[in-house]
Amino acid sequence: MKTAIRWTVLAILLCSIPAFAEGPRNRERQADKPHFVDGVAIDYSELGQFNQQEMFWVVEKEAVYGFTTPEGVQAFGKERAAAAAKKPSLKQIVANDLGSCSGFNKVPGCTGTDWYILCPPNQNAHLNDSWNDRISCIDAGSNVGQYTVVYKCYYFSASAGDCYAHIKWFAPGTLVTDLNAYSMNDIISSIRFCSNIDPYTCT
Repeated sequence: MKTAIRWTVLAILLCSIPAFAEGPRNRERQADKPHFVDGVAIDYSELGQFNQQEMFWVVEKEAVYGFTTPEGVQAFGKERAAAAAKKPSLKQIVANDLGSCSGFNKVPGCTGTDWYILCPPNQNAHLNDSWNDRISCIDAGSNVGQYTVVYKCYYFSASAGDCYAHIKWFAPGTLVTDLNAYSMNDIISSIRFCSNIDPYTCT
């Protein structure tokens, strides 16, 4: 029985990989989305000015929102939670598609042949050496039902300093082909799925 379950899970994961591999060719480019910082519209080409300061980025399907304070991103998260309350629950969405996963690639553009695939409710608090500080592209599963949240530090740390300033949220169905734009290229050490947007909590 256990062997049959293992083969079933393996088959689901293998079937998921081609979908990730084709994602970058079929999805909207990140640079084409509207970008906002603390509610003010900016051009994608202006993102570099924020590389040296603490920033909290939330990548949604329709736009990308940046915040210079944790209070700002928390307020945004509460607004999103209120809007989500009027839609089917995240648990219901997950129950309808347990095979949905997020994919991570080491090459900008998600063109590398090596993929790391993570499916909720799983999480990875400590990426191994072959993936730690190696991820350059993220393809958040379209039916994951939660935000794919990445952290610079192990164990989802939100302590002050570099850990605190390097937490990013990716909404289901979003694709970021080059994490350099959000100062997250080659520095991710832990990943999990959260329903809320908050640097300090995950539900």
